[in-house]
This record gives sequence, structure tokens and C-alpha cells, in this order.
Amino acid sequence: MFDRQGKILIGTVSVLFVVVMGVFFLELRELENLRIEPVDFMQIEDGLYTGEAHTLLLKARVNVSVKDHLITDVELIEYQHNRGEDAIGIIDDIINNNSLSVDAISGATQSSNLIKAAVSNALNQK
Repeated sequence: MFDRQGKILIGTVSVLFVVVMGVFFLELRELENLRIEPVDFMQIEDGLYTGEAHTLLLKARVNVSVKDHLITDVELIEYQHNRGEDAIGIIDDIINNNSLSVDAISGATQSSNLIKAAVSNALNQK
């Protein structure tokens, strides 16, 4: 039915498919397990806080500025994403609401949660 080259090609494609699907499911699991811890803003002193969150394929690193218990700025200093460029819009929502309890950006939910987790990690440093 298949010659030797055809069998090698089918085998190679099959192995590649299994590897890609494995990475995909690992990434989904890591994204589902991202923790966005609540922040007690009354306990946050003025200053600059750095935090990051990452998965196998995605990474967000932020500088968060706080003054008078309010987030005044979130600078995205490193951002590795697939198609989550629109998630950057969540930064304005976080600042305007002084909260991480904001809705994810439609179409960029996982990347939005990654940025929120990075901000949470910055502000919850012990």
C-alpha cells in the first residue's frame, strides 16, 4: 500500500502531531492553573513592584507602581504571547478599577489572565 518513504513520512507526521498536541494540552493545563490572588490594597505601601507569571509558552513580567494604595501604572516589561496582543488592554482596566477583579479581554482571555497573575504576583510579594 505505502512504500518505505511513505511509511516514514506517515510515522514522522504522526509523531509530530502527538508532540504538538502534548504541548498544547500542557499549556492549557498551566493556563487553567494560573493563580490570581486577591490583593489587599490597604496593605500595599507606595512603591514599585515587579512580578511575573508564565506558562510553557507564555510569559508576562510587569512593574506595578502604587501610590496612596492605588495602582498608578502597570508597565509590561516583558510579554511573550501567541495571539494575545489585545490582552494589553486589561492594564487600563486594572488601573481604572484599582482591582484585579476585571473582565478578561474578549478573544484574549488566557493572556489577560496571565497579565493579571503577573500583577497579583507583584503586589503579593512577602
